[in-house]
Amino acid sequence: MIQQKHIYKTIIMVALVAGICFATGVKIADPEPCIGIIGDEQLVTRKGVPYLGGRGPGDQIGITWYDYQANGGYGQRILVDDNGQAHIDWMKMDAAQTNRYCAWNFRYIDGSYYGETQASNSWSGYVQVDITQDADPDSQRTVICYHFNPGAGYYSWVDVDGGQGWRVVRGFQC
Repeated sequence: MIQQKHIYKTIIMVALVAGICFATGVKIADPEPCIGIIGDEQLVTRKGVPYLGGRGPGDQIGITWYDYQANGGYGQRILVDDNGQAHIDWMKMDAAQTNRYCAWNFRYIDGSYYGETQASNSWSGYVQVDITQDADPDSQRTVICYHFNPGAGYYSWVDVDGGQGWRVVRGFQC
């Protein structure tokens, strides 16, 4: 009798696991918004510009309670455009550790800052930053890529600054 109950429990567990596996399908992202990205774009190498003028220890650009900013290879989180202005992004978590999102800041050529700004919805992170390659340096804008979980699983997300130093606006899903 005990062996028969064990067999029934095993059959029920196998059926339950198989049902769950077949019920959840793999989501396929719509590549249409990213159709222009084909992989042969020219990579531009940027040099670091010492824009602090020798003062130290530096400027506070924002805060976070999340020290683990990358899972693997390091991308960029601070870039300087052709005008010498800094585009800055990082993963921010509040002190209570209940909300995690991408934070953004921008350092103007005069040394002033836009101010720490939430650049993505919560629950998002592992952000990388780039700058658009406009010929006019005054048109170069911040581009951030990160993952975002709207509650239905993680997606890759791209946001673009509305104008140079205007503030990153929430963009589109890739």
